[in-house]
Amino acid sequence: MIPPPHTGFSGSGPLFPSGVDLGAARQPLELLDADIAKTQGKSAMALHALSAIQGYLDETDLTDFPDTMSSKEKPPRKPLNPDRKLPPTQAGDLPPTPATPGLTTFNQKAFARNAYNVATPSIVKQVNNSPMVLVPPLSAQSQISDYKTFREDMPSSHGKDGPIVLSPHDQTRDQRAVADQASDHLQTLVQAILNADDQVTEELSAAPSNEASSYFTWVHQEGAEIRTLAIDKLVKLDSSLQKVIVADRLGDILIDDLYRLQKLCAGSFMTVQPSELSIDAILTSDDFSAWVQRADSAESALRSARVIVRIMIGLRGEKKVCSEEILHSVVGVLNQIFNSCIIPIVEARSKDSGAEVFELASLHKKEIGQLLYQANRVMKMLVEMLDKVDIAEAIVTTLEFFAIRILFVENAQVEKESILGIQKFEALRRTAMEIITGIFAKHPEQRSFIFGEILSSLQKLPTKGQNARQFKLSDGTSIQLVSALIMRLIQTSAAPAKRVAKGAQPRIAKKRKWSHSESDTSDSEAEKSSEAVGERGASRTSSVDSDGDTDDGAKGRLSREANELSNNAAKDAQHIMGYFVRRAMTASKTGDQPYRHLLDMFAEDLISVLTNAEWPAAELLLNVLMSIMMNITESKSTAPAKNMALELLGMMGSAISELVASTQSLARNLESQESPRSHCLRQMFDDYVDGRFQSNELFIRDGPYHIVLDYLASVDSDGLPTRSAQVFYLTQWARNVGSTLSTADPKEMTVVHQLQKALSSRGWNPS
Repeated sequence: MIPPPHTGFSGSGPLFPSGVDLGAARQPLELLDADIAKTQGKSAMALHALSAIQGYLDETDLTDFPDTMSSKEKPPRKPLNPDRKLPPTQAGDLPPTPATPGLTTFNQKAFARNAYNVATPSIVKQVNNSPMVLVPPLSAQSQISDYKTFREDMPSSHGKDGPIVLSPHDQTRDQRAVADQASDHLQTLVQAILNADDQVTEELSAAPSNEASSYFTWVHQEGAEIRTLAIDKLVKLDSSLQKVIVADRLGDILIDDLYRLQKLCAGSFMTVQPSELSIDAILTSDDFSAWVQRADSAESALRSARVIVRIMIGLRGEKKVCSEEILHSVVGVLNQIFNSCIIPIVEARSKDSGAEVFELASLHKKEIGQLLYQANRVMKMLVEMLDKVDIAEAIVTTLEFFAIRILFVENAQVEKESILGIQKFEALRRTAMEIITGIFAKHPEQRSFIFGEILSSLQKLPTKGQNARQFKLSDGTSIQLVSALIMRLIQTSAAPAKRVAKGAQPRIAKKRKWSHSESDTSDSEAEKSSEAVGERGASRTSSVDSDGDTDDGAKGRLSREANELSNNAAKDAQHIMGYFVRRAMTASKTGDQPYRHLLDMFAEDLISVLTNAEWPAAELLLNVLMSIMMNITESKSTAPAKNMALELLGMMGSAISELVASTQSLARNLESQESPRSHCLRQMFDDYVDGRFQSNELFIRDGPYHIVLDYLASVDSDGLPTRSAQVFYLTQWARNVGSTLSTADPKEMTVVHQLQKALSSRGWNPS
C-alpha cells in the first residue's frame, strides 16, 4: 500500500485545488487497481508498461559504474529483446471503465483507448504474482484544508528576538489546537483564582473552603494579615500566560479579569518592608529564620511582578492593564529589594565591618540566591517592556537610577568573598546594561542624563585585580562592563530613535480603543568637530534634489539622515573621550584618583575588540582618542600630559602594526577560498598594497560592508551587541554611499533603496 505522495519540502503547496480535480487525477490508478483485482494479478496494462520500458534497458547503452565484484562473482546478464512486437488485444481483455458520477469521463475514455491499442493476452499468460498497487481512497468527509500546507515564508517558532507570535492565519491545525488548549487552560485558571478570591472576601464566608484557601498565603504584617497568591499558583499562572501570549491568544481573556488579576498580584508588594529586609534586621533578629521567611515574601512579590509585567507586554497599548500606578509599584518593590537586601549582601565581605553579615548570609545562600534569580527575571521582562510599550517618563527615570546603581556596585574579586557568586551578579549587571541601552535607544531626550550619570560614577570602578574585567565576549576576551556599555551607547547613537510600532496589536476579547501614550551635551572640542562634520555632509548633499520620486531625491534623503546620525555618534564619542582625558590629565598613576588607570584600561579594551565586527564603535573612539593625543603633543601642555599622550599613542601604534600583520595573514588565507566574496576581498587587499585601491570600492553592493552585515545578521542569536553594530555599519555605509555612488547606475541605486529600508527597520536582512 502506497500512501498519497508528499515531497515534504517547505515550498510544496497543494497539488489539487479541489476535490473534483483530485478524484479525476486518481482515476488512472483506480482503473489499474480494478484491472489487477479482476485479472488476479495478470493485468495487461501493467505488463505493457513493463514491456514498454525494456527498450531503454539495452545493456550496450547502459552507463558503466565501477564494481568491486570480480567477473567470476557477477551473475550472468540475461539479454533483453527491445524489438518484441505485441499482438493485437482481444476486446474481451479490455479492462472495465468504472462509472464515477460527478467526475469527468475524459480520462476514462483516453485510458481505455490506449489500453485497447497496446494490451496483449499472450503477455498476460507470462506474468505471475505481479505486485499490487493499492492507494487508499480519501474519505467523503476529507477536505484539503485538513492538511498542512508548507510555505516558503512560514516563520519558525523562535527568532532572533525570542518566540515569534503566529497569527491565526499562519497557524496550522495542530498549532491552533495547542493554542486553543492553552487559552482554555488559562481561562480556567484565572476563573478559579477569581472565584477563590470571591469566596475568601465574602463577608458571610467567615470560614472559606480549603480549596479556596489553597490559592492564597496569609502574611502577618504590623498587626494585619495580607493575603497574597500562593507561589505554586503564581508559577502556573506565569507559565500559562507565557504560552497564551506566544500563541497570540491573550485577547481571549476579558480585560476586567486581567486587571483584577494584576491588582490581586500587586497586593503582595505590601509584604515587602525595607526595614525588615535590611542588613540591620539581620543583625538584630533573634531568629535568622524569621528574616528568611520575609525573604520568601519578597520572592513571592517578585513572582507577582513578573505576572503583572507579562500581562502588560501581552496587551501592550491597553491602558487599563498598562496602568502607570501598577508599573510604578513594580519598579518600586524591585528597587526596595535591591537597596535593602541584595546590594548590601553583595558588598559584604568576610572581613572588616561586613564580617557578621557575611557569616549570617552565607548560611542561607540558596534562599538569597533565589531572590537574586527572580529579580533578574523581572529585570529581563522590563527590558522587553521598554522595547514594546511606551512608559511614563517618571518610571523611566526611576529605572535609570536603579540600573546605573547596579552597574557600579562593588562585586567581590574572588569567589570565596562572594556570597551569591561573582558570575551570578555579573549576569544581573548585564541585564541592567540592557535596561540602560533600551532607554537610550527609545528616549533620545534621556541620553545626556545617562552619559552624565555613567561618567560621574566612573571613580567607583575597580582598577586592579581580576574583578576589573568581567564582561566576556563571544571570542573569550574579557573587558570592563562599562567599556562594553559605552561602545553599545555610541553604536546606538548612530541609529534612528526607536518607537513602538502601532500596527501589530494583539487581538482583544472585546472592542476597545488603542492608544500610545534630543539634547546632547558635549565639550567645546566635540561641538566644533561635529559642526565641521555636519558642514561637510551638508556640502555633499546641498545639490541633491529632495523630491522623493527621483533617484537623486532618495539618495539625498539617505545622505542627510546618515550624516545626522553619524554626527550624533561622533559628538557622543568626543564627549566621552574628552571627559576621560580631562580627568586623566589632572591625575597620576600613583595618585588616589583612578582616572589615569581607567583611561589606560579603556584604551586597552577598545584595542582588544578592534578586530571584532560586533564592536565598530571601538574604531571611532580610538580615532577620537588619537586626535586628542596628537593635539596634546603639539600644544603647550604640561609634561605629564605629554607623557600620557605619548604612551597612549605608542599603545595605539603597536595595535595598528599588529592589525596590519594579522590582515596580511588573513589575506593569504583567502587564497584557498573559492567563493566570489573571498576573491573580491583578496583583490581589494592587493589593490590597497599596490596603491591602486579606490575608496568607493568599499561601498559597492556585495562589498565589505555588505559582507560584514550579512555576517552579523547570521550570528545575531542574542541580539545584544550585534543589532546596534548592524545599525552603526548601515549608517556609515549610507553616509559614504551618498557621496560616492552614482544615481545613473541602477545597481548602485539598488544599494540606496536597500539601505533606506534597513535603516528604517533598524536591522539588516541577509541576501
